[in-house]
Amino acid sequence: MAEHNEFGKEGEEEAAAYLIDKGYSIRHRNWHCGKKELDIVAEYRNELIVIQVNLLRTCASMHQLKL
Repeated sequence: MAEHNEFGKEGEEEAAAYLIDKGYSIRHRNWHCGKKELDIVAEYRNELIVIQVNLLRTCASMHQLKL
C-alpha cells in the first residue's frame, strides 16, 4: 500500500477510536456508493453522523486530525 494510503488509514483509525471513546457507535467504515465514499458513518443519540477524515502533514512530521 502506498505511503499516503497508509497515512490516511491511520488517520481513520484514530478518528474511529476517538468517536468510540466519546460514545459514538461506528456503523460503517469506507462505505461506497459508486465512486463516492464516506469515511465513517456513526450513530450518536439516535442520529446518524457522517465523518470525512482529512489529515495534514506538517513540517515537524506531525498530523492534525479534523473532526
